[in-house]
This record gives sequence, C-alpha cells and structure tokens, in this order.
Amino acid sequence: MAKRYQFDEFILDTREGWLLRSNEPVKATPRLLGLLEALVDRRGRLVEKQELLDRVWGGTSVGEANLTVQVSKLRRLLGETEERIFIETVPTRGYRFLVPVRILPPAVTAAFPLRRQGTEDDVAPAAARPAAVASPPGDTTVVDGRPFRWWPWGLAAGLVTLVGVVWVASRLVTGRDVGETIGASVTNAPDAPLRLTSNVADDSEPAVSPDGRTVAFVSNRDGVPAIYLLALDRRDEPPGRVRTRGPARAPSWSPDGSRLAFVCQRDGQADICLVGRDGSNERVAVAQPLDELDPVWSPDGRHLAYSIIGGGTWEVRVIDLDIDGARPRRVGPADWSAHMPAWSPDGRRMAVSRWRSAETSDIWTIPLDGSPPTPVVESDASKFDPAWSPDGRRLAFDTGNGLVVVDVETKDAAGVASTDRKDRRPSWSKDGRSLVVESGRDGNAEIYLVPVVPTPEPSD
Repeated sequence: MAKRYQFDEFILDTREGWLLRSNEPVKATPRLLGLLEALVDRRGRLVEKQELLDRVWGGTSVGEANLTVQVSKLRRLLGETEERIFIETVPTRGYRFLVPVRILPPAVTAAFPLRRQGTEDDVAPAAARPAAVASPPGDTTVVDGRPFRWWPWGLAAGLVTLVGVVWVASRLVTGRDVGETIGASVTNAPDAPLRLTSNVADDSEPAVSPDGRTVAFVSNRDGVPAIYLLALDRRDEPPGRVRTRGPARAPSWSPDGSRLAFVCQRDGQADICLVGRDGSNERVAVAQPLDELDPVWSPDGRHLAYSIIGGGTWEVRVIDLDIDGARPRRVGPADWSAHMPAWSPDGRRMAVSRWRSAETSDIWTIPLDGSPPTPVVESDASKFDPAWSPDGRRLAFDTGNGLVVVDVETKDAAGVASTDRKDRRPSWSKDGRSLVVESGRDGNAEIYLVPVVPTPEPSD
C-alpha cells in the first residue's frame, strides 16, 4: 500500500514517486526510491540483502555488488556523513534504516507533475516539509570490561551443524512431518529446528507466553501487520488474530499472560499500546513526540521498558503503569546510545544493545539500583535482541551470523542456538532448552523452534 513517509528533512511519497528535501524536489531514480521505500518501511529493523534484491529488482538476476553500489548512491543522495548516519550496514546480512520515520496522511493533491518512464533517469520529487527530528545514533565511549572468549563458538557451531545433518537424514528416511515431533508446549525441546508456522505471508517477532504454551507473533497474512496467537498444543488449528485498532508490531506478554504490550500506529506515530489477549481493553500506554519501539514488560507487571530516539541517540526508558500521567525515566548513563531492552527475570537489571558506532553494538546489563552497567559481550560486530533465559543466568542474542548464548556472570560462551544468519528475535522456551525465533531460512519469514546446544567444557 502506497504511503507518505517523513524522516529528518525528507518526505517520501511512494504512490506519486516523489522525494523532497526541505520542500525542494530531489532528483532520484526509481530504483533508488524503491530501495529507500524498502528500508524506511522496515525502519529500525534489519532488511536482508536478498529481500532488498527481490523487492527492488523484482526477481531480476543481479549480484550483491549492484545492491552495494545503489546503497552507496542512496547514502550520497540523503547527504549521509560520519555524524549523520541514515543507513547502517549489518555485515554479511543487509541494512537497517536508523532515522525515526513517521507515516503521514495521504496528500490531497499532487504537488509536482509525475514522470514515470521506467528508466534510471526519471526524476521523482515529493510533497511537504516535515518538522526536524533527532539525528541517528553516534559513537559513544566504551568502558573496558572482561575480555569475551570466542574460541568455544566454533566447536558449538559444529555441533549445531551436525544436529542439522542428522535431522535432515532422519526426515529423508522416515518421511515424517516436523509438526508431528512437537508436544503440548515448547517445554518439549526438539533436537533440531522445528518450523511452527507456514504461510506465504511474513511471520515474525515471536514472543513465548509466560506459561510456555502460546507464541505471539506478527504477521501480515490479513494485509496489515497484526498480532497472532499460536497455541502450541493445537498446532493443527490456524493462529488466532488479536484484534487491535490498527497495525501492531513487537508484542510483549504481561507476566500473568493476560495482556500484551505492542507497538501501535496512531496518526502515523509509533506508540506503545496495551491490549487483552482476547483483543479487549486496548489503550495507549506511551505516546511521545518520537517513535517508541521494543516494549517489554517488567516481571512485576507494573512497568514497561521501551526504546526511543532522543537527543541524537537511542535511549531506553521505563514508565510506571500504575500511575496515570507518569513521566518516563531514562535507564543507563546519559551519554549512552542503547536500545532493545530485556528485563531480567528477577527484575533487578536490564540487558540492552549498546551502540558504539553505526557498525558496532555490544550487549550490556544495567542494574536498576543505580550500580554501574556491566559489559556482557564486546567485539567489532553488531549484536542485537538480547533475551534472558528463564533462570536469569544466560543471555541469547543475535550476532548477525546466528544466535548464541552467553553466561551473564562469567561472560563465557554457554551455547549456540543457530548458525543461520537468517535466524533472529530469540524468545526462550519455558524450560530454557530452546528458543523460538523468526527465520527467513525457507525464503520468507516464519517462526521456528531451535534447540540450544550447550558449549562443551574445555578439555585439559
């Protein structure tokens, strides 16, 4: 569906094919506009290279080098600098649009004549001047922490690969459908990746319910992003949709499993809403001038944490749900740029993905009693979506090349869930033996259950 997007001083009108900077038309090819649309439409989230190639080139056989060239052109078109970054490169995987985006109401009339000749020389302007918004995240100072030992990952990854080979071989021999191998809930961990959804639409952003028997996820199978609930003891039944007043993303369960927090759209603004799992009593919980993302419920059910861009950096904020008109407070040092909060099961600390640069982010924990933050994983790569194990001893996260697990106290590798770079958004099973994840391993986004393979103890 055609939309009008506002970001920084730009407006992109995808229906008319126009781009404007500060009320002045910008010369851009249709391919660049298509690439920009694909990125802003998934703002704040990773867009895989193959997805961009399929969407922008329409199945035409082109190499990744062509995509790299077009991204470079788009960066120049937007005026990107080291201090003003629009597009993050996620090494080997794809790109992420970093700047806050608003969806504007459709324009009543066209402001400029339309030219669509289907060539790379077409000019495409846009509509009206937006208000200024915050700049993307910048560099921050890194606090020295205990070195992270990476050597066990290779051995553990090899075990995961071996498990996968055995699983494929058993499928060829027995001919059994993977759906026959799951029990009543995800506490019955599989020995190999297990596909939980199957739909031509994208199924993404899974969240396991507190009792381990239901997975909430986002799907556009009805035409708009919406929350669906999959009962794991009734997988032969289609998932049920949670009816909300508009598009919904990023569900998070309340501790008692009766409600969901999610990112809702109100007049083009991304806010945080709450709704009963049956679709009842929907209300706005957080509504601020900039987009709010990544909601997560506190273990006591009284607070919500979420991400927001403010003052040029990502921030993690917390709001008290028991107080009407409560003002949110910032979590973490004032000079930090961090997002994707994950509340520990005991409620005493929060894991975040902390930005060091557009190419690098680390996993840290922030004690909520005011003690100094502690690094869990630091390396020259991007790490996202931390998720606590039910016992609070481990963190799973996305490395860009698979999902790994770290012991929070020792900082040592504690397991590998996946070596597939298309697996992301981990959510733990109730017994801590597996992860429910979003995966593009079959060509489009689906929900999978993957086992966590413990890292072997080092031999003497």
